[in-house]
This record gives sequence, C-alpha cells and structure tokens, in this order.
Amino acid sequence: MITINNLSKNYGKKILFEGISLNISKGEKIGLIGPNGSGKSTLFSLILSEVEPSSGQVMVIKNTHIGHLAQESSFSSEHTVLSELTGGDERIINLKNEKEELENKGLAGSKCYGEVLHNLETLGFFELEHKAEKILMGLGFKESDFSRPIKQMSGGWQMRTLLAKLLTYHYDLLLLDEPTNYLDLNAALWLKDYLASFRGTFIMISHDRAFLTDVTNYTLVLENGSIAKVEGNYEHYEQIKKERRVHLEKQFKEQEKKIEQLERFVSR
Repeated sequence: MITINNLSKNYGKKILFEGISLNISKGEKIGLIGPNGSGKSTLFSLILSEVEPSSGQVMVIKNTHIGHLAQESSFSSEHTVLSELTGGDERIINLKNEKEELENKGLAGSKCYGEVLHNLETLGFFELEHKAEKILMGLGFKESDFSRPIKQMSGGWQMRTLLAKLLTYHYDLLLLDEPTNYLDLNAALWLKDYLASFRGTFIMISHDRAFLTDVTNYTLVLENGSIAKVEGNYEHYEQIKKERRVHLEKQFKEQEKKIEQLERFVSR
C-alpha cells in the first residue's frame, strides 16, 4: 500500500529522521510512537504529500484513498452534523452526479447505470445514514445534535464530527493523530471497541499505551532519527524491549567479569 524508501526530513539544521525505509501493507493496524518532536505528525504530512521530503521517497499505490484526522484541525462547514456525514465524500458525490445525469438522459436501465449503482453500493452509500447515526451515537452525540449546524459547535465537538465522518466512509488507510484527545471516557471506549474490530488499515499516533495495546497489531517506533517496525501491539513491543534490555545487561556483566579476570591475571 505504501513504500517509504530512504526518507529523510530536516528543517534547517534540525534533522527529524534520516534514511528511514518501511512498508505499510493492507490490513495492518499500526501504533506510531516516539518522543515529542521526533517527527510523527510530519511523517503523516509526508504520506499525504503536504510537505516535501528532504530526500528519499514516499510511494503510495495509485487510487489509495487516505483519511486524515489531525491532532488540531479547524472544521469549517455550513452543514448540520448528520447532513455533513451523509452528503457523501468526493467519490460518492461524483457517482451521485453521474447517476443523476444518466437518469436525466433516460439511461437508468443501461449497463453504465448498473455499474454506477454497484459502485455506490460498494462504498456503502445506501446504508450511509444508518451507519452515520450509529457512529455519532457511539462518539457521544445525542439525536438532537444531528440537526445542529457544525459552525455553532465547540472545537472539540467539531473534531468529533470530523472523526465520525472519517469512520463513516470507506478509506483504504486512516491516519489518526491522537484521536482520543477530544473524547470522554465512554466515547473513547466505544472508539477502542470499534477500532479493535475494524477490518481496514490505519496508523495511529497516541500517548495512550493501553489504547494502542488493545487496537493495534504492529508498532512503529520513531526515535533518534530512525524508525523500527515491530510486529505486535504496544504491550508486545514493551516486552521485547524489556527482554533486549535484560540481554544487554547480562552481556555487559559478562564482559565486566572477563575484564576483572584479565586484570587479576595481569596483576600477578
């Protein structure tokens, strides 16, 4: 799905990462961790082609649809909450326009019209409202909120609306940057259950290690300018790190013991 090859990014003299390479495959649910300032959000921007790399390449398979939730984002819309979610993304809007055009031409029985309907069905258009309502309720909205204009809502609820919209539509890859920041406990628990059973692909930045443990099957560790991809969730990564630390400490002690033996031999 995504191939990153020898990628580097720096801002002036500040080097975020240098010469990193990895592959992201379909079905992977990835937790992206690393210290603040290590370049996690920048990596998202590079995947989205919002910024240019200093060197190297980010190659995304053609027609890969990516949804992105930024850590901080302004969500400007004239729609109500529910109409924003059911209006359709770019693909659905284009198919709806094509459908109406064929109907106006009296071609509703044509092969092309059937293909348009099939594509709309594949994208979940005919179940869109039901799915949107279910997701909104899970994220803490009340039915009375569905008709509220988005521009009249607080920034936190606007972010929840944007998250709901990303979950409503079919994306090949979701890039989620701290998605629980604006959620209360009940909404965060609902999102955890949703992502744990999610059949798609996502990369998530989060400081909530327990959340990552419950929903991911791979861990990306970005630190000290390099990246490592570990199969398994965050808890598994911590276990590997602990075992490696114990192994290194054992090696160090054995080395110290050999040096002491050598020093005693030399001093005789």
